[in-house]
Amino acid sequence: MALQSTAEAQGTCVSSSSSGEEEMSNDGNAELDTDSNAVGKSSTQMRSPLSNLACECDRHGVSDRCAAALAVAVLQDVGLVTGNDCSMVIDRSKVRRERKRKRKELQSTSLKKRLCAIYFDGRKDKTRAQVKRGKKLYPKVVMEEHISLAQEPNSEYLGHVTPDNGTSKSIHKAICMFFLDNDVDTSNIVAIGCDDTNVNTGALGGVICLLEKNFKRPIHWFVCMLHANELPLQHLLQKLDGGTRGPKAFSGNIGRALMNCKTLPIVAYLQIPLVMCPNMEAIELSTDQKCLYNICIAVAKGDCSSDLALQKPGPVCHSRWLTTANRIMRLYAATENPTDNLVILATFVMSVYAPIWFHIKAKSASTEGSKHLWRMIKYSRCLEKHL
Repeated sequence: MALQSTAEAQGTCVSSSSSGEEEMSNDGNAELDTDSNAVGKSSTQMRSPLSNLACECDRHGVSDRCAAALAVAVLQDVGLVTGNDCSMVIDRSKVRRERKRKRKELQSTSLKKRLCAIYFDGRKDKTRAQVKRGKKLYPKVVMEEHISLAQEPNSEYLGHVTPDNGTSKSIHKAICMFFLDNDVDTSNIVAIGCDDTNVNTGALGGVICLLEKNFKRPIHWFVCMLHANELPLQHLLQKLDGGTRGPKAFSGNIGRALMNCKTLPIVAYLQIPLVMCPNMEAIELSTDQKCLYNICIAVAKGDCSSDLALQKPGPVCHSRWLTTANRIMRLYAATENPTDNLVILATFVMSVYAPIWFHIKAKSASTEGSKHLWRMIKYSRCLEKHL
C-alpha cells in the first residue's frame, strides 16, 4: 500500500509479529503495560476490531486488497492517519482475518438456536480450485454446485455446502453432514422451503422426501410459488407455438420472433385489461420485474412510452420465464396485426401470469400460499376449454 510504503521509506519501525496479528489475546494490553521497553510508547499495530467492515465486504463482494485500500483512504481523509502513523494502517491480511472471525461468530451464534424452518437454494458457480498434477498444484476454474442454507423466521444465514453433484442424494448428504458437523438441533424443524425443481420436490427421491426420511417425520413443504406460477405460461406457450429448442431458443414462429422483439418499433395496439393487479410502487422490484409491471400498465392503457420501449426485457432463458413474459408483451406492442396465438399469450400474461406474480410479491407469507393458488386457478378460467 502507498501509505505503508511511505512509512517504511521514512524509517518508521512497524512491528509485524504474526502471532500478535493472528489473534488478540485477552491479556494483550497487560503484556504491553508490563513491558519495560513499551513504556510511553503506543502500539504500532492495528488492534481495533473491524466487524462492520468485514460484514460490508462480504455483503458487497469486495476483495481483501480493495477493502484495505478503501479503509486506509477513508482514515487518511478524515485525518485519523498521517504519514508517520502506522498504528491505524489496515492491510489485506487484517481484513481477511476479520472476515474469517466474523463469519465464525455469526455462524456459531445462529447455529446455537433450534431451527424451526430451513430453506435452501443452489446454483452452479465458477470456483477457483487447485488440481494436482504430479507433485505440483495448479490453479483451475471449475463449476461447482453451491447450496445456501437459511433459517426462518428472520431469514438468518446458516452456511453453505458443496455437494459432489446436483443430484438429490448428493444434496441431501451434504445438508445432513452440515447438520452433523455443526451439531445443529433439527428436532424442532417443522418446514422446509425450496424451489419446485424435481430434484427438490420428487415424491420418492427428492431432497425434501429424503430429509423427511432422515428426520423420521413428515414436514411442511414450502415450495416457491413464483416458480410454480411460471409453469402454466411455459405449457401454454409450448401448446400454441411448439416446444423449445435448446436452453435459449424456441421452435415456433412466436418464439423465434421473441429473440429480436426489443428492436421492433412500437405500433398502435389494442388495449388488454390488467386483472386485479396490486399496486407495486412501494415494493422493491428487480429490473426485470419492474419491466414487466410497467409494460403491463402500458398495454392496459394503450400507450407505451419511448423510454419503456428502449428498456431491455431480459434474455430468453427457459429457466427464467419472467423475461419471456416481458418479451411477449413487448412483441405484442410492436405487432400491428397480431396472430390469435400471440393475443392469447398476451392476454394470459395480463390476466393470469402478471397479476399472480405481483400478488405473490406483495404478500409473500406462507399463509397466503393457498390464496395465491386459488387465484391462479380462478384467473386461468379465462382460457378456452381446449387450453
